Amino acid sequence: MVNYQLSVVSVVAFCLAISGCGTVTNIQQSGPPYGGVREAAAEGLSRAKSAGDGRCIPPFFDYLATGYWWFIDVPVSTIADTLTLPLTFLPRNAESHSESKP
Repeated sequence: MVNYQLSVVSVVAFCLAISGCGTVTNIQQSGPPYGGVREAAAEGLSRAKSAGDGRCIPPFFDYLATGYWWFIDVPVSTIADTLTLPLTFLPRNAESHSESKP
């Protein structure tokens, strides 16, 4: 039972560790609000569209990657983008507000 719990915790920790890269990029480049979610969803769609397009990788692996992007990375990015919303929204809003003043 302990081995099973350790396995589940390890898989969850691994998935969380490799998720949310779009959010980190979004913060570093002052991207749009929820840019990490947009990037993850776009990557998932790209993988779904390219499944079985003649490469040597079987379509199953593209669909597996699509599932990762849509069902793991998008929810994690949604949470991370929501938590970091002040870091992405406030500087952008302050810049546009200061530009509108004479």
